[in-house]
Amino acid sequence: MNSEVLAALIMLLSALSYGVSYVFQHKGTQDTVANSTEGKVGPAKLLKNKFYLIGVILFVLGFCIHIVALAFGSVSVVQPLIVTELIFIPFASAILLKTKISGKEWGAIVAVTAGLAGFLFVAMPTEGHNAPTFTDWVITIGGTVLVCAILTGVGVKSALVIRAALLGISAGLVNGLMALTAKGALHGSIVEMLSNPLTYLTIIIALSTFATVALAFKAGPITISSPSIIATNPVYSTLMSMWLFGDIIRSGPLAIGLIVICVVVTIAGVFYLSAAEHKEEETAEALPHATESPGTA
Repeated sequence: MNSEVLAALIMLLSALSYGVSYVFQHKGTQDTVANSTEGKVGPAKLLKNKFYLIGVILFVLGFCIHIVALAFGSVSVVQPLIVTELIFIPFASAILLKTKISGKEWGAIVAVTAGLAGFLFVAMPTEGHNAPTFTDWVITIGGTVLVCAILTGVGVKSALVIRAALLGISAGLVNGLMALTAKGALHGSIVEMLSNPLTYLTIIIALSTFATVALAFKAGPITISSPSIIATNPVYSTLMSMWLFGDIIRSGPLAIGLIVICVVVTIAGVFYLSAAEHKEEETAEALPHATESPGTA
């Protein structure tokens, strides 16, 4: 089997694990909040909930599978497929939470699927064989950190929607950078990887993604920040992988035009599915209060 095809299949498993993990974490969080007499629920209490714990385990599993996918294929093939986690979430919610998939959600799922399939078919990404130099990494990492700092600085002083979008883009860049450094670290034997500074830098960046994503979510409407993160990640990492590793995609005028169309269709589907997902979360959060009897405290 072609290594890129294998990488794509492995990444789909990773996206499935990510998507299902979010549903389990959401259910575990809602159950814990509903059964708690306190205002806030900390991580220690959440981890006692079996659904939340399963969600965390599935997320870690998804991350590990993600790294394996990067070991087999190019960043330009693997990273775009991360958006398929949004496709799996409605199906997992339908099974676990008994929610229904609306006609518009089906349309968005088809749009995301068609957009990604179209991108991979038209672009035909192939892994490059460039070995990034130390200078390349300094420019990539330093430039990304600088752009993120600027976006964050401007974002925190901006209006609500713009703030959520800018901080979401910043978090998406950090997520994309993690994939790039992970790909750079996945060379040679285990001993060589353990002695590679990029391995430890990837761990640091992976941990920082939690902070940047949390900041983006707190900044404003999650229906803006979430798709901004999801859309920025593959676009940034694909473009940077072409420069760092020499990944190749079709670059003729017709191909570029079709690629742009596929990206726009995919991003539109991502925005709709993100909005639908968080609308369901808000409904689930309000449900316990709506079902309380008038005499309930």
